[in-house]
Amino acid sequence: MHGTKMYPGVLDSENGVTVGSLQVLSKKDNVTSKLWAQIGQQGTWWKKVEVFLGVQSHIQIVFRAKCGISYMGDVAVDDISFQDCSPLLISDRKCTAQEFRCANKHCIVKDKLCDFVNDCADNSDETAFICSTSNGRCDFEFDLCSWEQDQDDDFDWNLKVSSIPAVGMEPAADHTIRNSSGHYIFIKSWIPQQPMIAARISSPVISR
Repeated sequence: MHGTKMYPGVLDSENGVTVGSLQVLSKKDNVTSKLWAQIGQQGTWWKKVEVFLGVQSHIQIVFRAKCGISYMGDVAVDDISFQDCSPLLISDRKCTAQEFRCANKHCIVKDKLCDFVNDCADNSDETAFICSTSNGRCDFEFDLCSWEQDQDDDFDWNLKVSSIPAVGMEPAADHTIRNSSGHYIFIKSWIPQQPMIAARISSPVISR
């Protein structure tokens, strides 16, 4: 399945001050990975949420709801749909000047090169050789790469460590590995928080 996105549609209507949580997980070969999570009260209206799946095959999607501490909380799910879930056709046609020819002979538009998405389905559009000229490219799996924290701001961006589980509104999975072991940078919210404080991180100088 060349499925890039799943739309739980108007997904999450949670009502009540003691509502628990709703999670979206993927299951493959008895291994379950958390893709998305929402905790706490979200209001009484429907919310549309997009969950990124990437290129996957033979997987199941699981919705897991956890109860809160009392009966004053409801969780509802409706209108689930999948986008771009179709067989990846391998063609022997010649790629156009605006396309990249994958190692498996499939053609993709060049705009999809080095976007951290395995569009070719063999990862040939995301290799270190192909993406070596992408200045500022960073998946934050090991460090900040060539990005630098601003020394004159109020606080810093945090690098999420895989051993620390996501809590609150943090993403349950990163975009690169797409499970809870992946890394990303985020701004940690503290209570109480001073208003209008800023955290800045800068890329290297980008030139052609």
